[in-house]
Amino acid sequence: MMRKFYEWLEDAKYTALDTNFDIGITTKNAILKYKNGVEPLMCGFFDRRSNGNGSLMRMLPIAYYLYNNNYDISYEVEIINNVSSLTHSHEISRLGCKIYVDYIKLLLDGVDKFDAFKRLIEIDYAEYYTREIIDEYRRILSGDIVNLFKDDIYNNVLTILGIPRLNDKPSGGDTGQARLLGEGWTMSYQRAKQDDLSFKKAERQ
Repeated sequence: MMRKFYEWLEDAKYTALDTNFDIGITTKNAILKYKNGVEPLMCGFFDRRSNGNGSLMRMLPIAYYLYNNNYDISYEVEIINNVSSLTHSHEISRLGCKIYVDYIKLLLDGVDKFDAFKRLIEIDYAEYYTREIIDEYRRILSGDIVNLFKDDIYNNVLTILGIPRLNDKPSGGDTGQARLLGEGWTMSYQRAKQDDLSFKKAERQ
């Protein structure tokens, strides 16, 4: 699998238009480790800051594979962890992949997406993952994901992208472009909230 990843990176193999783009830093660095002779399962990064969705986006075929082979749970976890660890070895990434695979398998069983979610949060992951990392997914596994407020999403996006908020004091690392981006995002967000209120008011009338 890592050899195929390397062919994709170096030769754009398996791409639709003979070019690849938007390669995540963690994924790219893991593939380069493989190029330099590191064993595939040691290519992924173990530190928390290297977490991302790079391994998660590869899990759909794995979900189909596991659904059709009916392995015992411990071997299934091993497969998921190993595939994630090719690029993302931290337990947060591994558990995220396992949760995703479990949900997809429920859907493949014909379970309604809402019922599938209810079943998902009943799964006990403690036998294979630490309580500390399971707690990182508490919003999902507690069933509380519907209470993720728009303001939380907005602020998280700014944080992830490294864009300072409009009312924040500039830090030494903020570039002028970053400040402009922050102002644009904030103003657009406030305008969207105003428009939302206007639409709701018009609906009541």
